[in-house]
Amino acid sequence: MLSATAAESLPKAWPAAVSERPLTLPAHVVLGRATLGVLWAPRPVSLLLVDPTASVHYGLTDRIELSTPLFVTVEVGDFSPEALFGHAIGAGISALDPFAWPWPPWSAALQWSARGKPWPYGGWRAIGWLESAMQGDGGGYAPGRVDAGFAIALVWEMSERVSLSLGAAVMHHLVDRIAFTPPGTWELHLVGLEPPIAAIHATSWLDVTVRGAAAFRHSAFDRAELRIGVDAWW
Repeated sequence: MLSATAAESLPKAWPAAVSERPLTLPAHVVLGRATLGVLWAPRPVSLLLVDPTASVHYGLTDRIELSTPLFVTVEVGDFSPEALFGHAIGAGISALDPFAWPWPPWSAALQWSARGKPWPYGGWRAIGWLESAMQGDGGGYAPGRVDAGFAIALVWEMSERVSLSLGAAVMHHLVDRIAFTPPGTWELHLVGLEPPIAAIHATSWLDVTVRGAAAFRHSAFDRAELRIGVDAWW
């Protein structure tokens, strides 16, 4: 096994194993992600939504990644595949609805992420965030929702072609004028959306992913989400 210093002297890679992947893309690598999600909420009335998403990520350098709509992540820790602890910080516009003119809603976020691979067949990932969803009208923009959260997941490399993960997240609603959630509400999310519950390494440049979560508020089931997607990089 290479030491962290020796490993970082080699070109940064994007391994098939999710637990070995760095927190930002290697320099000049492009990753495209598309997902199709189904969201179900039983209260106050049963609601089923279909939610397609797409994003593009680009490695500006081995430590700096730019992703749409305008989010920058900087990897400040050890990015070698076998690192016991590596971390990154990110900030920028994390979401934007370009079709909702003339006042498209958007979200700004601060993020801290970390990873480690302490055993041969898996590792762990963690992320903490603070996000504000901005809502606009004729008078300008104002925070419609402000959330803070933390998530952690264990990753198991089931085989050379399949990576599995299991995790949980807690989220605290500081402000919510969109879903009319009382300030101070806590949520528990089981499983999680990142890393994927399952990543199937179909080719050397393509993953098929399954993401999903069940959300609970005050110990009661609130909603569920299942999302199927593809990640392609070149």
